[in-house]
Amino acid sequence: MYLGHFEEAVSLAEQIVAGHPTFVPGWRVLAVSRALAGDVASASIATKKTLELDPSLTVSALVAIQGPYRAVDIERMREGHVRAGFPP
Repeated sequence: MYLGHFEEAVSLAEQIVAGHPTFVPGWRVLAVSRALAGDVASASIATKKTLELDPSLTVSALVAIQGPYRAVDIERMREGHVRAGFPP
């Protein structure tokens, strides 16, 4: 996802959540990847599932837990969370 391979990230995240339907990070990656790939409607569905599993997830909280990435990557992830419909 950080390399901009959003469709590949979507495919992998779909496999993860199919096998582990309560794995919150899988749903979050699916939502953000779909949003960054331009599929906001499907991203919204994944965001809804993510928030059902963990309603405390917000854009600010999610960006705060990002690893030691370049500023441009962190901004891309923030934008992906916003596009996916995570609350501020």
